[in-house]
Amino acid sequence: MDWTAFLLSLRLAAWTLAILLPVGLLVARALAHARFAGKPLVEAALALPLVLPPTVLGYYLLVAFGGESALGRLYETAFGRPLVFTFQGLLLASVIFNLPFAIQPIQRAFGHRPRDPRGRRVLRAQALAHLLAHRAAARLAGAGHRPGALVRAHPGRVRRRAHGRRQHPRRDAHRGHRDL
Repeated sequence: MDWTAFLLSLRLAAWTLAILLPVGLLVARALAHARFAGKPLVEAALALPLVLPPTVLGYYLLVAFGGESALGRLYETAFGRPLVFTFQGLLLASVIFNLPFAIQPIQRAFGHRPRDPRGRRVLRAQALAHLLAHRAAARLAGAGHRPGALVRAHPGRVRRRAHGRRQHPRRDAHRGHRDL
């Protein structure tokens, strides 16, 4: 196993999370509570990484931050090295690609929060009751929830039918078998 690639992925994930969490919170809160004329355009621009294929988005980022672009030259004069094909460039691309996954759920959560203080108190009480019920259920489940989480993480893998024969969802689809 190539540990350098694994460690690079972990480092990239940690830095992406460290950047996206505060940025996502600030932008999502601003979008949830602010009302301005261009709000749908800003939301659409932030959702572009969801609609564009990754190769197209990568190409656009290479063009926008390459050595021939104004942004690329600005970065190179400020830091003395190009942004393209460096860890910083990879981090910038990862942050841009994951922006909608950070902003949209947080924006929806801020949007559902009532402005009335009494409503907020009720929501806090409900959240506390839900947390306590969830913790009690997790204790009752014992160690069984860890393997269950792993199975849920890979639901498209090979499954077994009731009579024990292995089922491949894609391969058996043309035979008329249901996915169990």
